[in-house]
Amino acid sequence: MPFLHKHAALLTLQEVAFVANVSESTVKRWIASGELPRVKLGRRKPNRVRDNRPIRFRIKDVAALAGVVPEDIYTALATAEVGDQK
Repeated sequence: MPFLHKHAALLTLQEVAFVANVSESTVKRWIASGELPRVKLGRRKPNRVRDNRPIRFRIKDVAALAGVVPEDIYTALATAEVGDQK
């Protein structure tokens, strides 16, 4: 799994699930309930019924939800990145 670059400010759904140690379905429930705000990337195309823009999550929002500081998230992702390379 590709993980976040050291100073990126946004996480993917998979990265949030990894850091929070929950399933992707749980992250989707957090989005639906409003517990975890999302950021939609790009512009919505006119005359489209469905909004298929990719979504990302701010590290500070994920940290607040998980009850940790953002540095802990960076550390967890960096550790996972090192583990994936072996």
